[in-house]
Amino acid sequence: ESVPTLFLGAGFSVGAESSSSTMVGSDLKEYIFDNLIKDKIDSDDYDEVKGYNLRRLCDQVYSIYKGKKELTTLLTNCYKNTNPTGKEFHLKLNKYPWKKIYTVNIDDLVENIFKKNGIELLVQNEKRLKYVRNGITELYKLHGCVNNEKEGYIFSEEEYTELITKRLDAKLNSFTMEIQNSNIIFIGASMDEPDINYYLTVYNDAGCKYRNNKLIFIDYKPSRYLKDRAEKLGAIIIKAKTEEFLDMLEEINYSPTTYEKAKIELNYNGIYRLTDLSKMYTKPYESKLYEGEFCKWQDVNEKWTFENSNYLKAIHELEMLLAKGNQINCFSIYGTVFSG
Repeated sequence: ESVPTLFLGAGFSVGAESSSSTMVGSDLKEYIFDNLIKDKIDSDDYDEVKGYNLRRLCDQVYSIYKGKKELTTLLTNCYKNTNPTGKEFHLKLNKYPWKKIYTVNIDDLVENIFKKNGIELLVQNEKRLKYVRNGITELYKLHGCVNNEKEGYIFSEEEYTELITKRLDAKLNSFTMEIQNSNIIFIGASMDEPDINYYLTVYNDAGCKYRNNKLIFIDYKPSRYLKDRAEKLGAIIIKAKTEEFLDMLEEINYSPTTYEKAKIELNYNGIYRLTDLSKMYTKPYESKLYEGEFCKWQDVNEKWTFENSNYLKAIHELEMLLAKGNQINCFSIYGTVFSG
């Protein structure tokens, strides 16, 4: 089996420590209201604005200040230098050799986990992707990164809309392809994130029921909405807290041998051993190759593919005909049904 891809939502960072103690969305809303909005609006509007969700609240900040600088600075100060705290269960993230991690969190918790554990990490926090060496975990910051503030953050309604409909971003394109081909484990991912819903819709529209990859949601108390969505997607829900899931990684103590690592590396890049594939061959087998389907290894193994010697013979005959210099020629290639 190939190494699954990890997707981290805001819930993953709960229990970590930041300078403003705003690791929960409701706390961040209150912090933004008190620091950037409260003194800028009439008291008659307090109840209405405080009732806004986080995305609409951020739009309100941009409207008040006629720009993004104030909110961007506040968010950077809130989430820069986010670290594991308490029992430091977050440090167990490295108990599994993840290849790719995607996150909608702008904090630097994952970066600091890898740093504390002395493990190299490549952070993809720019619109253009950086080159990665084999064996290095990649972290894709889909909504921005406190260590690259100039790229901006995704928090407001308008920014989410732009993210899905307008922006060309290699990180987003990467995840769109990843969700079509890899097993994805979601931790702390809120289903009210518009772009997460967008990715799941793309996955569903592409025919998720006919794919080999699976989506797995780690959620201690899954909502009815998540349960319904998971059923439609053919996804799996594991009822566990983030801490419990990371404890499970530690218990697994995944430490493949050199041979297993090489096999995983090949599988991750779409290369499989013929001996492994042959164990899954269908018997009896009738190829769909000439009905427009992609070629499979069983097509090659059982000689359903185009016979090359006939092709070479046809080229030779055509060259001889053209060499005669006639003005009008008729050249036909024919064969038995399904011969290609």
